[in-house]
Amino acid sequence: MPDTPATQPSTSRPRVHLAAAGAYLLLACAYAWQVLAGFGSRLAGHGGDGYQNLWNLWWLERSLLAGQDPFFTPLLHHPHGSTLLLHTLTPLHGLLALPLDALLGQPVTYNLIFLLSFAASGFTLYLLLRELGAGWLPAFLGGCAFTFSHYHFAHAQGHLNLTGMEWVPLFAFALLRVWRRRRVRDGLLLGLTAGLAVLGDLYYGLHCALLAALAAAWSLAAHRREALRADLLRALAAGLGVFLLTGGWLVVRVLWAWSTTEFVQAHDARFWSADLQGFFVPGWISAWSGLGAGLSRAWTGNPAENCWYLGYAALGLGALAFALRPRGARPWAWAALALLGVLLALGPALHWGGRVVDLPMPFDLFAWLLPPVRMSGAPGRWHFLALLGTSVLAGLGAAALGDRLAGRRWLGLPAAHAAQALALALLLLELLPRPIAATPLVRPTWLELVRAAPAGEAVYELGDCNLALYHQTLHAHPMVGGCLARNTAQAERFVRAHPLLRALRGERGLAPGEAPRLAAALGLRFVLAPNAPRPREVLGRLGLTPRAEDGPLSLWEIPWP
Repeated sequence: MPDTPATQPSTSRPRVHLAAAGAYLLLACAYAWQVLAGFGSRLAGHGGDGYQNLWNLWWLERSLLAGQDPFFTPLLHHPHGSTLLLHTLTPLHGLLALPLDALLGQPVTYNLIFLLSFAASGFTLYLLLRELGAGWLPAFLGGCAFTFSHYHFAHAQGHLNLTGMEWVPLFAFALLRVWRRRRVRDGLLLGLTAGLAVLGDLYYGLHCALLAALAAAWSLAAHRREALRADLLRALAAGLGVFLLTGGWLVVRVLWAWSTTEFVQAHDARFWSADLQGFFVPGWISAWSGLGAGLSRAWTGNPAENCWYLGYAALGLGALAFALRPRGARPWAWAALALLGVLLALGPALHWGGRVVDLPMPFDLFAWLLPPVRMSGAPGRWHFLALLGTSVLAGLGAAALGDRLAGRRWLGLPAAHAAQALALALLLLELLPRPIAATPLVRPTWLELVRAAPAGEAVYELGDCNLALYHQTLHAHPMVGGCLARNTAQAERFVRAHPLLRALRGERGLAPGEAPRLAAALGLRFVLAPNAPRPREVLGRLGLTPRAEDGPLSLWEIPWP
């Protein structure tokens, strides 16, 4: 990464930085106008995993205020509870929500973190480009390519954990400063940003680890003497100490849990890999998705994950970073990073047009070298590295274009700024997304019946498992089962094999009176089931009592003997 020398100081006037941050926030609000319209009553995104992320904020606050370990919950997978170490808990967002939730309430807190993540992600990439020598307008353009990307917009529909992209560019910024200045304070920033990336999402912690490994390999291979200087090692040691105090301890706990506990693999790597077409054809999230709908419908995965489009404007500007720069200043490291991201996102085998071509890709070798990579099972998300590299290249290309046009004027305007502004407008137009959805948060009519029940009586919900997590934030009763990013194999086997739970799902019958006895032993009092003839027949035959109906769900009570 550090092969592009800075051509100007990175510390410009604070008001320029403030204006850039404000502009990112204003653009984010414009894109999320539906969210702003229902800021206190709707949840950013289309629901789904968004309910899970809302539960994350609720559980972290509840556990910390009660003095409990936030990485284990007794409220899911009743009666045994469940570890949350491999769940996308996003503790950093939970800590940010702690002071906000009491003042503003849950949906406002969630939506505020959502919007600020867009502004922060653009701003940290802007800072990285400023450190690389780009002027304010090319740096702003690069930040727009990053934060207003299809990757960011698609995951914003439900993955709050993945919207917090800001720490990886800030880590790269700190890495660059440590190499150039070798100051302890820059090392402290490096460790802090790595720790915050881990606390934000384990995916981004892995991205920072890979960036650090690549930078270390480059420095040792090309500049061994400088890489072993005492001042640099002191700065790195200081950074390591800060990292261990912030996110490092969590990495140790996660690796220990992964090595000692059997988890159910959530994703099939071959199915959730990127399609090579997707880097050049806009997917579902694009306002122009109709142009490539015939192709994108064939890709594996789902629309929220099929968000690999980089944009021809960003790629074209990246090409200018090579065409218009002197040979010694060409950003080969960023191009290599973008290419690496593409190769890893393609997964174990090449995908083209929804078909898996029998051509091995580097992902299996990468997963062998770094086994924790297999925890994700979704190689397509490594596209993030391609996005990071391409966004930096776009900013550097816009800067090179400005250097080439310096001193010229178009229609009385500085040609450099006019060309860069035009490039920015084209980039934003090309990446224009469909509107960010906003899902109403509905309080069901049966809620008070459950809340009035004695504490500890469990609920089993047969409907949408993510929606069930939102319901738990309202009634706070333990749940049998639970929708987590990574369930343990023991918990999955319990839910699949327990005779009462099988009977409630209609998979087997029970003798008369057996359901209440088993329910009392399990501590299960309520069942929420789809309001349809088949579930009503099954639950009525088992002796459950209907208590309330509310739209698609009905509440049933199990009479204990």
